[in-house]
Amino acid sequence: MSDLWLDTKYINLMSNQFRNFKRKNDTLYNLSCPDCGDSTKHKFKARGYFFQVKGTWLYKCHNCGYSVALRSFLKKHSPTLYKEYSLEALRQGDTKGDIEDFVEAPVKATSTVEGIQPLKKINKISQLPHYHSAKKFIDERQIPTTFHHKLFYTNDFVEFTNELIPDKLPVHTKKDPRVIIPLMDENQTLFGFQGRSILKDSIRYITILLNENRPKIYGLDAIDFSKTIYCFEGPFDSMFIPNSLAVCGSDIIQALSEVPKVVKERVTLVYDNEPRSDIINKKIASAIDLGYNVCLWPASYTNAKDVNDMILEGTLPAHIKQTIDTNTYNGLSAKMALSAYRR
Repeated sequence: MSDLWLDTKYINLMSNQFRNFKRKNDTLYNLSCPDCGDSTKHKFKARGYFFQVKGTWLYKCHNCGYSVALRSFLKKHSPTLYKEYSLEALRQGDTKGDIEDFVEAPVKATSTVEGIQPLKKINKISQLPHYHSAKKFIDERQIPTTFHHKLFYTNDFVEFTNELIPDKLPVHTKKDPRVIIPLMDENQTLFGFQGRSILKDSIRYITILLNENRPKIYGLDAIDFSKTIYCFEGPFDSMFIPNSLAVCGSDIIQALSEVPKVVKERVTLVYDNEPRSDIINKKIASAIDLGYNVCLWPASYTNAKDVNDMILEGTLPAHIKQTIDTNTYNGLSAKMALSAYRR
């Protein structure tokens, strides 16, 4: 594999090719994703990141989930630079050719890692003073206080993660403070967690699984499978609507398929409100074809991307739930509603 200096050189050479490209720090670059377009509505959206893992530069988009190694990114999105990069890497002694696309995959962990024990080492949000940065972050997002004792805080996410899974994340000199969102099953067993950054110059979400056989689903510890289940893309959204799950950025249908107790007819899929996003619309269309109930947000919610945004705009949770229920479709009516939603 090529040296880091060479990879860094070519990341900087791409800076004038992609929208909103900027350097955050020595190991993090941000840009609008060229694979999905990021956002046609908001031109300043930038949810693509180049970052380092174990001495390797990787790319990931937190909008579409596109994840690849730098070489693969260059090959697809900057063919001319890719040829120059390959020749220079060859001159440096790199003969491995194309490396495989990076996919954020869980690392196997022993069963002793699972369980509530790791969370006892860090503070609950409810235990933090009102002036603490993490406490203020959660309060500003208006997360219900009933969830504050279920959310945690670590001042160094890398250290916390690597204590559970050695060498899972690259060590940095700068600390990475994050809110910890535990992923727990019906038996109250911790099988993973999502770290939400409280800093502006860091990757927003990082999801870690302690067991590779578990789906990236938040809320399984409190769900009633006999009632209607609402499934969202992010945990914070699910905290405002009773009996909800969230899939932590992974594919909703794939994640739900890994939970046998979930009955399709009792599930309402609530995707982010992005009517002009081809990626979201394709996911909704696929869900409709598979027989799922889907929520299609009315035009009155145009300015809000997700439930948390709606809350911050002043909409009450009960009203949002009512909106979801009255705008849920399936089958042919869902296809007709999706056609109108796209316009």
